[in-house]
Amino acid sequence: MNSTCSRRRGFILRDAFKKPVVYDEVGYEGDVESRWGRLTGEEMVLRFWQCVVSGTCVSHGETFSSGGVSWTSDGGELLGQSPLRIAFLKKILHEAPVQGLDPLDRWYHANPAGRAGEYYLFYFGKETPRSWTFGLPTKGTEMPDGTAFHVDIIDTWNMTVTPVTGLFHAVKQGRYTYGCRENGEIPLPGRPYLALRIYRGKLGGALRNASEQ
Repeated sequence: MNSTCSRRRGFILRDAFKKPVVYDEVGYEGDVESRWGRLTGEEMVLRFWQCVVSGTCVSHGETFSSGGVSWTSDGGELLGQSPLRIAFLKKILHEAPVQGLDPLDRWYHANPAGRAGEYYLFYFGKETPRSWTFGLPTKGTEMPDGTAFHVDIIDTWNMTVTPVTGLFHAVKQGRYTYGCRENGEIPLPGRPYLALRIYRGKLGGALRNASEQ
């Protein structure tokens, strides 16, 4: 599964058929000899997040063999590292707007999904950014200058959510971007599998690190 091509195919299918898109069998976390059945936990979780920010759904499977029994074929106990992290992603989605997430920009801003003007989820995949400059796509919304947003840093592998201190007030900067009225540079830990959640108002739940509550 080539993530860039899959994202683009997801966009095309959504636009053409106006129906939900499900990626089935994107590969399996496991230990079989076949290429499709020996993904690492990291790769499996990566593919889930990439599908979500492309506005599609994805199915999970596992091919670890324990006593000759594979979960994908026979059920039983999940042995991999991905199920807990996929459950964490599910919690993130339960706190998102009930209408679901749509791709918000395909060309100028990398990987945002959400609801324009309300909720944004950026996923950095295998990149290891040490900072991110606040910037939201203008497509699909007209926000008054000064609209306030919260920002959370999500470590999708370690399953933590860390709120960034303060509010960020969006200001239109040119044709494509809402920048920030304040200093919009947000430090990041320089690890792979990071995401940013940017939202107005309150979330559907109260998912936070215990240390932040």
